[in-house]
Amino acid sequence: MMLENDGYNIDQVAFTLTEEDPYNLGKIEKISLYLGDTLIAETTDANTYCFSDLEVNKTYRVEVEYTYDLFDDKPVRTRVYKREIVAQSCGLEIVNGMIKGKGTCTDTELYINMPIIGRAFYGDYNISSLHLGAGVTSIGANAFEECIALTQIQMDEGIEKISECVFYGCRNIASVDIPESVTYIGNDAFMGCAKMTTVTIPSSADIKHDAFWECRQITTVKIRNISAWCVNGYDFRNLSDVNGSASISLYVDGKLVSDLAIPNGVTKIAAGVFSHVNSIKSVIIPNTVINIEDCAFYDCKNLESVTLPEGLKTLAGGAFADTAIPYLYIPESVTLAGPSDVPILCVAAKEKPLIWSDSWYRYNVVWGVNEIITDDQGLIYVITDTDKILVYCPNGASNVAIPNDVTLILDSVFKNNTTLTGITLPHGITGIGSRAFENCTSLASITIPNSVISIGDSAFISCNKLTSINYNGTKSQWELVIKERDWDMATGHYTVYCTD
Repeated sequence: MMLENDGYNIDQVAFTLTEEDPYNLGKIEKISLYLGDTLIAETTDANTYCFSDLEVNKTYRVEVEYTYDLFDDKPVRTRVYKREIVAQSCGLEIVNGMIKGKGTCTDTELYINMPIIGRAFYGDYNISSLHLGAGVTSIGANAFEECIALTQIQMDEGIEKISECVFYGCRNIASVDIPESVTYIGNDAFMGCAKMTTVTIPSSADIKHDAFWECRQITTVKIRNISAWCVNGYDFRNLSDVNGSASISLYVDGKLVSDLAIPNGVTKIAAGVFSHVNSIKSVIIPNTVINIEDCAFYDCKNLESVTLPEGLKTLAGGAFADTAIPYLYIPESVTLAGPSDVPILCVAAKEKPLIWSDSWYRYNVVWGVNEIITDDQGLIYVITDTDKILVYCPNGASNVAIPNDVTLILDSVFKNNTTLTGITLPHGITGIGSRAFENCTSLASITIPNSVISIGDSAFISCNKLTSINYNGTKSQWELVIKERDWDMATGHYTVYCTD
């Protein structure tokens, strides 16, 4: 048994007891440290090899209380071994109780328990393991930047601030558990941690936008307090790659979240706090929630079911965009808030105005809904007093037959359907919504009836194999069809065939 530094640099100084000390044959019961007659520290943990916050060159007395049993027929004996120790410096540069730099320290494993100023260990290629104790209340900017050998980090509760670029470029860190005591994480704090796959994030910290920039391998995020997270959590859109995509499995208190139940008492769901979380399949939202902010559940591709609570006041743009939810029924209490360029179909029983007018930023909204119908193809229609509107088509449907009584095709209905090669729109349809066929990259031909009077903006954008538009009307009728901006942007070299 040795009471020693054991390869770690501690707060300021440390001391060592050697194996020559007699207590190594017995069982450690208590270790006490004295300065003169004053008890400085005490522990009953025999694995505690370090005392810290000592003064260099001061003489301390260590008392080790231990028990031993030399003979089976004799009682256990207790002894106290005393030894004077002169505290030795750990080699770190310390100024006014803060670590300024690595000094003469060349250790690969560090234990630190005091605040660290900026750039203290910048570019240190020796450090492979780092343990930050509760005394590290703050870590200055760039403190461990480009420590490329660093693979393991342990942070204790008590740390409060992780400044800008602290672990910038630490490319070999695979995971990090950030304690709940952390209230601030600065921009680029973990930027370029390219191998990081798992991170535990505090539930209520002020986390700057680019804190995890370029951490594109993060697939597992763990949190501890779902109520606090809903209100103050990190916007997961900041974890997306250059294409805006990510896939996150979310754990709360160690359990993978599949059926998410927002706790009663939560009043809002903040922007992006569940975006890209593909482990979520359903969401239960309590009546206490009155505000769902923009893109709160954006790109939760496996999210199929959610019921909005009565009393919800604001539903922001893209809150449920790019999920598996075909439509949302909007309570009468809701005001839709924008803008957003990632639409989600909303239906409502009564008319109510939108609060902005720019047609580029919109919801797919149908007011005055009487009925919602799903047919055998998986197509979903909304019935109003005047129209039957096609509002949803399952992605991957290649042979689609639209009923003759459909009057409108809503925005984005066939968006990203890469298997659709051709389609005939029945007579009676009067409008094709914005982005209705966006990115249908296999679509080669479409038949449009002369009942159509408008084609929405970007309706056929990126349909790069489109070669023919068969219009069941004359050239003059085709010229009269209202075609919004960019309706045929980035399409193939198509030809419009008219009846004359």
